[in-house]
Amino acid sequence: MRIALVVHGFPPHECTGVETHVAALAKCLGQHGVEVEVFAPRKDPRAPEFAQRREAREGYHVTWIVANQTPRSAAEHLDRPGMAAAFGEFLERTRPALVHFHHVVKLGVGLIEETARRGIPSIYTAHDYYPICHRTVLARPDLTRCSTLRDSAACARCDTAVSFLNRQNRWSDYHAGVLPESLPAAERTELARLLESSRPASEYSESIESRTALDLRRKEAFDLLDLVLAPTQFLRAQLIAGGFDADRVVVDPYGIESAALEALAPPRDSSTRLLTFGYLGGALKHKGLHVLLEAFAPLRDQARLVIHADSSDREYVHALQLRAQELGVDWRGAFAAAELASVLEGIDVLIVPSIWWENAPFVIREAFAASRPVIASDTPALRESVRDGVDGVLVPPGDVAALHAAMQRFIDEPELFKLLMGNVQPQRSLDVQCSELLERYGKLAPGKPKLPEGIPASARAFTERVLHTEQLTLRELAQTASEGLSALAASLGVDPTLAQPVDVRELAIEHLQDARREIAWRVSRESRSIADLERERELRMALASELKRAQADGDQARNALHRAQIELAGRGRELEASEQVIDAARSALAEEQRAHEAARSALEAARHALEEASGYCNQFAAQLEELRVAREELARELSVSRAGALRAEQRAAELASAHTDLARGFSELLAHAQWLEQESASLARRFGHDAVALHSGTDFIAARAAVDRFERELAWRRGEMTAAQREGGSLLRAIVRRSGLGRRLRGWEEDK
Repeated sequence: MRIALVVHGFPPHECTGVETHVAALAKCLGQHGVEVEVFAPRKDPRAPEFAQRREAREGYHVTWIVANQTPRSAAEHLDRPGMAAAFGEFLERTRPALVHFHHVVKLGVGLIEETARRGIPSIYTAHDYYPICHRTVLARPDLTRCSTLRDSAACARCDTAVSFLNRQNRWSDYHAGVLPESLPAAERTELARLLESSRPASEYSESIESRTALDLRRKEAFDLLDLVLAPTQFLRAQLIAGGFDADRVVVDPYGIESAALEALAPPRDSSTRLLTFGYLGGALKHKGLHVLLEAFAPLRDQARLVIHADSSDREYVHALQLRAQELGVDWRGAFAAAELASVLEGIDVLIVPSIWWENAPFVIREAFAASRPVIASDTPALRESVRDGVDGVLVPPGDVAALHAAMQRFIDEPELFKLLMGNVQPQRSLDVQCSELLERYGKLAPGKPKLPEGIPASARAFTERVLHTEQLTLRELAQTASEGLSALAASLGVDPTLAQPVDVRELAIEHLQDARREIAWRVSRESRSIADLERERELRMALASELKRAQADGDQARNALHRAQIELAGRGRELEASEQVIDAARSALAEEQRAHEAARSALEAARHALEEASGYCNQFAAQLEELRVAREELARELSVSRAGALRAEQRAAELASAHTDLARGFSELLAHAQWLEQESASLARRFGHDAVALHSGTDFIAARAAVDRFERELAWRRGEMTAAQREGGSLLRAIVRRSGLGRRLRGWEEDK
């Protein structure tokens, strides 16, 4: 069986998880007896666009297709013009029984359509969310996670936000998005506005229309696939929610090459040495490396951190490297697949701090194969890989404090480290995955061609050979023809080299096609060079003509120059005289300017003085107004005080009269009391004690009533004096105190 594996990059040019996995898968399938042809793009400025080169690997072949040009629009990102036709040439040469797509980014969905057009069965392994998200990561350009599916308006908002970021000249390759806190305030606000779900659709209706058409094209292409494989249940559910038929999507967990990893010695815990945390993967913002560095910062003296990462996002990588240097982190950059075992041997705990909907990182399975526990972000898909509290620890994505606390636990609790490490289970091998894939291939790929019914026995052998020949590649046909010619030459006794005038390699169509393509490319380049030379020759001829004309005019120019020199001498004398006049004018002008400056200064001083005087006038006017208001208030108080003073004098006179009456009454009362005493004594002698007591008690009761009336009158007078004392302002009190009432009032105050 011949299988074509299609991927968006391949080692040694691309060495991240998917590319490395496909390379291992191709080798493993080859070991199972499958003929594997890998189709992958690469850049090569020395070759024309879409040129194809086939090279042999261990157990399989790789056909590189040159893809130098960068897509100029969203439509070209979805389907690169010319790539599908070039892939058709590859299919024509290799004649695969089945095509297994692992990614079509950088290649285009046209490859899926070309495969279906030729009636070749196809499988697609979804390593990310590209079939339902044109950004592949289900994250918006501000790196917030997105759960909106089948909504072209939401996708168009992302498109407009990406266009906005692309217009900011400082961004080079920011991959999935930018961290909002890294933007200036104005740009951060604009990015948030562009992504706002309540944004009116009228503002980006063209983007919605374009994105709707592109999403439909992508869906129609993916609907042509016979089977879709998803490494996790979560990704399968997302694909179904995004529009895929449930019966076409099957979970197929990754397998890994684990023999070298299982042979590693288990890590030591923090009770014997400093614990070493490690990160392996891309230095991409959505991978959360910045979160890891901040979580590690307080632990710099308690543990070690080793980072093996790199990316083309140079600005982000540079910032990470500076921060890592501040924290004493061991930054080691990218590594080759062959170095994986030694890299894992140098760490104790793997950390996967992703802030996006991470799917099924190969590195988690590789760490488990090496008996290394894992701290990972708690996302739905990662829960299928890491069992929280069993073989690892899950923390909320992007939570620096939670990640720090998990790392601190590994340092403080050696028993936790031993428990998790002991619970790590063996991982699925790549060999097991290949065996299951072969079963799937066998169900989809056509078997040996069947003979049509009714073929005579005499023609069966010839028909079988024809059907077999139809399955051969052009290279195999050329090889068969060459072998047939050699056999014929031998049977005829002819030199075999004469029967094979053309080398078999030169019969392969890809060489002819690439030769034509390269010739056209070189002719185009040479044509541009010849045109440039022709333009340069014409320019030189024009310059030569100009030089001749300049030489012919040289004598006339010299004569004109001599006359000009004579005239210039005369002009020079006139100029000297003019300069003297100008100097005098300059002096006069300078004097006038100084006078003008002095006048301007004086005018400025006068203006300042006028402003100050105006201020004083305003203050004086305000003070006059305050005095006027105070005078009116004083007049009102004086009028009230005079009336009060008159009432007080009347009250005082009445009080004095009442006092005189009371004094007279007391004198009479005293005299009467003395008379009563005398009478009481006389009566006592005459009538006895009881009668006198009765008479005396009756008089004293009347006297007591008079005293009570006097006390009430005195209290009333005291109230009048107190009111007079309180009445009026300070000026009124000063006036009252100079009157007779005032003197009596002072006397009352001294007596009380």
